Amino acid sequence: MSLKFALMATAVWTVATAGLGAIAIWSLLTDPAAAVTAEVRAAQLGSGMGTLAGIGYAVIWIPFAALRGRQRRAALHANGKRPEDQ
Repeated sequence: MSLKFALMATAVWTVATAGLGAIAIWSLLTDPAAAVTAEVRAAQLGSGMGTLAGIGYAVIWIPFAALRGRQRRAALHANGKRPEDQ
């Protein structure tokens, strides 16, 4: 995975979650049959969307960070250095 791919995936994920959240909040605000106020429902939905967005970012960036870490450790090992010696 390249940095360019990770950045593009992050941009797409951000737009997708923002769009999904906006559609979901719009549907909550226009639903007259709910027993709870629209503000409470929107707050709960925003919290859930934040969690979903965070999980998506982790799926994108944790493998990227692991790959970069492996590459860095391999380069240090090839130069005869230990990672602690930096």
